[in-house]
Amino acid sequence: VAKTHRALIVHEAPKTGGVGGEVAALIAEKRFTALNSPIIRVGAPFTPLPRHPYEKLYLPNKEKIAGAVKEIFR
Repeated sequence: VAKTHRALIVHEAPKTGGVGGEVAALIAEKRFTALNSPIIRVGAPFTPLPRHPYEKLYLPNKEKIAGAVKEIFR
């Protein structure tokens, strides 16, 4: 955050209630004034983990991460 003034958090846990929310809270507490854009989190939806082959739709992937990176630099 000190270097780029942005934060993108990616994890496979559900976005709601996941570890990424805690990391985002720490960044907001410690470096809020350094941020030039909102903290973006990419995680799994708050639903049960689907069976194969549908877990690829559930977990973060290249497209979701690339979309978040574009959003953070708007």
